[in-house]
Amino acid sequence: MVIRRSVVYTALAGLITGAYALLIAGANALLAQADLVRSPWFSAAFMFLVVLVFNPLRERVRGAVDRTFFRERLDYVRTLQALARSMRSLLDLEEITRRLTTALEASMHARDARLLVGSVDPALASLFAAVPGALSRYQVAADPRVAGVGTAPRDAYAALGAEVAVPLRFQDQVRGLLVLGPKRSEAPYTAEDLALLETVADQVAVAVANAEAHRRVLDYARELERSLLIRTNLAKFVPQVGRDGRQVSRVGIHASL
Repeated sequence: MVIRRSVVYTALAGLITGAYALLIAGANALLAQADLVRSPWFSAAFMFLVVLVFNPLRERVRGAVDRTFFRERLDYVRTLQALARSMRSLLDLEEITRRLTTALEASMHARDARLLVGSVDPALASLFAAVPGALSRYQVAADPRVAGVGTAPRDAYAALGAEVAVPLRFQDQVRGLLVLGPKRSEAPYTAEDLALLETVADQVAVAVANAEAHRRVLDYARELERSLLIRTNLAKFVPQVGRDGRQVSRVGIHASL
């Protein structure tokens, strides 16, 4: 962060200084009036112009610096953001799991990325109630908020074998966990990593809820189709009553019955 900001603001200072020098040289060459550039109004106008363009210029310089020096990090942030957006349209739980784990392992270089869907161990639930959001192994060991939850939640977290665990929260309920092992580089997960994983987990929680609702609708449709099929087959052997009150059978009774 220090290197990034130093490079950005050094580049901004160079651009502003260079623009000021070019403006002075241009005014001297075109107007041939040295008094103009020495006027306080000239400096005030230039500073007003700098104030107007500073923020857009800073964002452009920051983007150029990120593309030059932090290409891999910039790419993986964009990849995970695009993944989070794409989760809204997925209705197959296996496809959600495959896309998510593949993206995390490829872009963040995380080992053993897993999506655990379903009810969460009460011990882990109490841990995530104390520390909402992404929870790293270092936080479990050192965060003061974890100190009061007891040893059972810590043991449950250790049993996951996770470097980071992120709850999937949907409608104030934890519907599962996103679990990541250590990075291949052995570098720790940064605060920016954890914030990004929380954003991804929020979208995954919605996608999982949609997938489960879609599965229940399909199961109900199959049960309804099976019931209608059974009813249709049984109706062949039920005699119908005509207008005159007489029973009319559609088919004869098979000998096998």
